[in-house]
Amino acid sequence: MARFFGSGWAKALWDHLTGSRDQGALVVYVASVVVGVAGIFVYVGAWQSWKEFAAASLVGGVALAFGSLFGFLFALPRTTPESDANALAQGKIWPNSNLEQISDWLVKILVGVGLTQITTLPGQISHLVQYLAPFVGSGSGVTGFVLVLLAYFSISGFQGAYIWTRVFLPRVLVAAQP
Repeated sequence: MARFFGSGWAKALWDHLTGSRDQGALVVYVASVVVGVAGIFVYVGAWQSWKEFAAASLVGGVALAFGSLFGFLFALPRTTPESDANALAQGKIWPNSNLEQISDWLVKILVGVGLTQITTLPGQISHLVQYLAPFVGSGSGVTGFVLVLLAYFSISGFQGAYIWTRVFLPRVLVAAQP
């Protein structure tokens, strides 16, 4: 994709649409959410009522929020450690890194628990899908739709938050330093 948008008319169009090349990641993220909501509208709107559309949108929004939380935790940037001799020689003051430490601990806990409980994961996902399916609609394909809904929006949220945290948050943190 970078090669396609790297030069010529495609780069000019991309820069014009996004304002800059860095904002392109956010445009892709927003577009993926819009495509997901359109998918909900097409599936639920064709056979169900607005109540089921609202429930499916809520399920997608919660999956997006959880995916975003995990994307933020996995992508949180690190500051230079206080033991860096060059930083100490320059007299730099480093910000409090409690959020980094908490992020590291949570990621380690999530990965550790995820690895030890991976055999029960399909059953737990199945229970969640079976629980949410009646709210989203009725019919034979609703459980598959709920599973796709959860997977799509959680992956989209993870991707969007990860990219935002890696690309934009460091700039904000650097700009906030005295």
